[in-house]
Amino acid sequence: MRQKQFEDFVRNVEPAGRRCALAWRTAIGLMATDGLKTSKYLLELAKRNIEGEISMPEVPMLIERYYRGKTRRAKDFFMKKEADREVANIKSVLSDNSFSFNLEGLISIHRRIFEGVSEYAGALRDNNLEKKEWLLNGDTMRFFEGKNVCEAVESDLRNESVFDYDGLNDVRKVRHISVFASNLWLIHPFHVGNTCTIAVFMIQYLRSMGYEVNNDVFAEKSWYFRNALVRANYKNQDIGVDYDFRFLERFFKNLIFNGNNRLRINHLVVWKNQK
Repeated sequence: MRQKQFEDFVRNVEPAGRRCALAWRTAIGLMATDGLKTSKYLLELAKRNIEGEISMPEVPMLIERYYRGKTRRAKDFFMKKEADREVANIKSVLSDNSFSFNLEGLISIHRRIFEGVSEYAGALRDNNLEKKEWLLNGDTMRFFEGKNVCEAVESDLRNESVFDYDGLNDVRKVRHISVFASNLWLIHPFHVGNTCTIAVFMIQYLRSMGYEVNNDVFAEKSWYFRNALVRANYKNQDIGVDYDFRFLERFFKNLIFNGNNRLRINHLVVWKNQK
């Protein structure tokens, strides 16, 4: 099954399998945050699971059997294997109604997503981290110092837990949610998979608040989400660029309130002659 065929299948699935199908679609879409693509076999497994032919616990075992049986390995063998494992794990998390809004809950989500994928599953980083960003013309994003990660996450979650959304209009709600997600992402608590983990955490959090999250937005625009987080945390006075939450707010408005903002990557790019 090709990606286009899978998309068509998900759009036409019976109502009983709709939530399962959307969880799979979102999990697959989130691979864009790390530049990964799943195999055709994973799409077949997803279809079989949606139709009830195989259970979710069977999926990881079938993935392992599939890759063990590969006698010829393409150059993207390990990347596709990683993506397939990760997607199956994300789908399991998204299908789970349990959620803990604390550091342990965030760590648990990371551990579950990267179990069998990374040796750092569930491990907070203690090293310093920075990344060059194509979006910023090769400029570098610098994240929280490793020694401050645990304290920073706990502080952000504690502040959010006592925040009162009552009386806020939709614009102010979206603005606050955007700032919260941005701050949590800037900490970059883990060695790997921070954007994907924050995305899943935010989906679960918003659901716990009673929002009907439009999973199509993450499924189709996870790469935009990742880069909107970059723009929200980037400032360069030399070229007149300040922290810009507009893009993240547009994303969350579409996600939570079914907004129709155009989410285009080229709008996010910082040019050298930005002024």
